[in-house]
Amino acid sequence: MPRLFQPSLVNDVFGDPALIVDLTFRRQALLFDLGEIYPLPPRKLLNVSHVFVTHTHMDHFAGFDRLLRICLGRPRILHLYGPEDFAERVRHKLQSYTWNLVPNYVSDFTIAAHEVLSATRLKTVEFHGRESFHPRQPEESTIANGILVDENGFRVTSTLVDHGIPCLAFALEEHEHLNIWSNVIEEMGLGIGAWINDLKAAILARAPEETPIHASWTEGGTTRTATVPLGTLLGTAVRRTPGQKIGYICDVGFEKRNRTHLVELAKDADELFIEASFMAADADLAEARHHLTAEQAGLLAREAHVKKVTPFHISTRYSECEDAVVEEVLRAFFGTAA
Repeated sequence: MPRLFQPSLVNDVFGDPALIVDLTFRRQALLFDLGEIYPLPPRKLLNVSHVFVTHTHMDHFAGFDRLLRICLGRPRILHLYGPEDFAERVRHKLQSYTWNLVPNYVSDFTIAAHEVLSATRLKTVEFHGRESFHPRQPEESTIANGILVDENGFRVTSTLVDHGIPCLAFALEEHEHLNIWSNVIEEMGLGIGAWINDLKAAILARAPEETPIHASWTEGGTTRTATVPLGTLLGTAVRRTPGQKIGYICDVGFEKRNRTHLVELAKDADELFIEASFMAADADLAEARHHLTAEQAGLLAREAHVKKVTPFHISTRYSECEDAVVEEVLRAFFGTAA
């Protein structure tokens, strides 16, 4: 079975930061950072359920208006996450427009802006279209160990780091990966269909083995059905493997406190998307601007024991030598000499 997360950078490595992660076989996607997103067609943006913003520098947040324009009038809730004072930034964005007609819309598009105050505290402000996007009263809640979302087979964890301002880094983790053996399914006299999603949901919910799974599939133009106990499918038609993990790090300094938090966050990730804004020769400039060098990005990835490192958010000053930047990252990652 294909992996649950299908990540891809929205722009090239010199463009605004934005990573979209499509969830396989689901009409759902996640966005990490919200820079320029015009390369994404509306159909993809309409699948976005959650957006995780590292901070609100323009190149990380300018795409908000595009996303709002596409989602406006839709009966849905869009969840946005950012650092402290994030909801106020969202309020200013919304109130720059005139909303006198929106209260009459049939659908009430809602934005829930969540501020990560600490690893254990979250503040949420809702903005409803039918209320002309005026902010409702903030509500504070507790979270555990920076876990922002834990649902539908995946979780998103954050950690606070320093970029001269509070900034977030994120990790996306699958609870566990379920491999469905279609040949075994067929040997049992069943067929593949949408019921496989119900099967996965029951397994992830730790349902008892006697739980009935109602299978339905099409065969020769005829719809067929069958009911099978969950336990009959476990261990034969389904194999459990460790879940997929993706790390996202952008706009951080190489200070010790940042490194400690980032390595723990990205530990053992299958793929780490990490900024490599400057080359090591310009380390002083990177430090002054609270960014990583390509070498530092590779070192962080190596220390976190990730399987693959993907550098991005490279300064345009290196537009003629992109390969040299990537090579510097990989040398540090693999521990090879220059």
